[in-house]
Order: sequence, then structure tokens, then C-alpha cells
Amino acid sequence: MTTPTLSDAFDLHHAYMTRNGAAAFSKAQLLIHRDRFLADWKDRPVNSLTRAEVIARFELITDKNGPSVANHTMRSLRAAINRAMKRMDEPFVNPVIAVDFHREHPRENAIPFADLPKVWRTIGKLPSATRQRYHRFLMLTGVRPGTAKLLEPKWIDLPARKIVVPGHAIKTRKTWVMPISEPVADILEEALTLNPERPFPVTAHRERALGCHCGYAFRKTFRTACSAVGLSTETSRMLMAHAIQGIDRHYVCEGQLFDQLREASNRVAARLLELAEAEIGRSEPRAAISAQVEARA
Repeated sequence: MTTPTLSDAFDLHHAYMTRNGAAAFSKAQLLIHRDRFLADWKDRPVNSLTRAEVIARFELITDKNGPSVANHTMRSLRAAINRAMKRMDEPFVNPVIAVDFHREHPRENAIPFADLPKVWRTIGKLPSATRQRYHRFLMLTGVRPGTAKLLEPKWIDLPARKIVVPGHAIKTRKTWVMPISEPVADILEEALTLNPERPFPVTAHRERALGCHCGYAFRKTFRTACSAVGLSTETSRMLMAHAIQGIDRHYVCEGQLFDQLREASNRVAARLLELAEAEIGRSEPRAAISAQVEARA
């Protein structure tokens, strides 16, 4: 068999991820790592890369893009080479073994409740109406940013106050029926008015004006608010699409608890809005949204 090139190796691993139901975001990140940081190696046989070259590239990415990006790129490279090695008769040592990965620390902590009024006001001043609603959606649902970006109108049932998220769009790889609170329903209605094809057509979850108070920080803040309103650990997990732990995962049927989960989501959203000193309801008059749509057209 002809030795696979690095590009072949990434394609093989991408196909493997697809067969095993990997999230679209994860598959996209794999190819971004190849095309953005390893493009000059794409035509090289996988067994031609040396440890010294891999270490040098790791250090270069670290200097230019930061330790987290360097770590993720090397993990993608390691996985792609390992996938290619399964097709090769002559064994060799994966050169990524030489990399000493950076120790990573959480970059986004829960937002202190005292800071929520400022964060809410800052979101409201963002120039993009779509991004305003995207960030407020994340704050009031705790949804992973990658999942929010993938939402499609056909998944959203506003009258039933739910979103049916298919497995390919979520980390757990299983369909999730997400209850939505009344304030979140208003946000989604506005977002779909602005963007009928996809409510949150954004590329990056970070916002310079918000600093570290965005993205996964909203998820951690939502989880903290779950505890603040007295939700059980199991209920909090189900609201955030986390797997139920222990023996309960074999016995608890989430579908039978939808009404209770929807009520819980309303309690958490109301608490967050209270802390943010925000009004419950539409964040912008319908006429103003229509004007923005007409102006954009």
C-alpha cells in the first residue's frame, strides 16, 4: 500500500469521526488544524515527519496562536497519524510522542452574579443584533456555543417551547429535547425574524467587548444559577445536556420529565434576568427588529 500523506491521514480520521457520529464542530476543527497550521505538510508521507519538526511546529503555533491552539492541533495531528498507521504494514512511532503538551487551565469561569447587570448592558450595546441575541441565548440556556451556532429553524418548536437537537450537533451524540423558557422563546423568535435560515449565523463565540464574560462562561454561570434556585444535580445535568451519572442513567427517562424541566428552565432564566436587572420579555421592540431586517435587505 502507498504510504498515506498527511492530508490522506486527516481525511481518514475525518471519515472515521463521521461514521462514529462526531459533532460537526469537532470535524470542522480537525480540518482547520490541518489547513491552517499544517498546510505545508499536507503532501508529505506521514512517516516522513520527524520528532524535531513536530516539536518545532508545536513551539511555533504556541508563539503565534497560544498554548491551547497548539495543544489541540497536536492532538489532531496525533489522531490523524494514528488512523493512517492502521492502514500501513510497516510500523513506526508517531512523532507527536515527543511533544510535551502545555498544561491548560480553564479560561472562562462563571461570571460573578454582581457583574451580570454590566454584562447584560454590554450585550445590548453590541452593533450586531444577531450577536446580541446569540449571547443572551447562551446566558439564559447554558447551551454550548458550538451547539447554538448549529441550530436550525426546523429543530425549534416555539409553541411547544422546545428544541429537538439531533445527536450530530451535541457532545453527547444523542438527540436532546431541550426545554426553552419564556424569555428564551422571545429571543429565538427575534433571532429567526432577523435570520430565517439559521437563528445564530455567527463564526466566533468570543466578543472583545465582553472579555472573558462570554462563551463557556455563560454555561458555567447558568450551572451556578441552577444551584442558586435549588435545582437538584440531576435536573441541572438534564438542562445542560450532561449525562446522568451512576445507576440512575439506566432508569431515569428524561422524556417523561419534560414539563418539570421546562418549569426549571423558567426558574433559572428568571433568576438570571433578576440578577442582570433585565426585563423579562422581548429585548427589542418588534418594529425595531423589522426595521433592521428591511435596512439589511
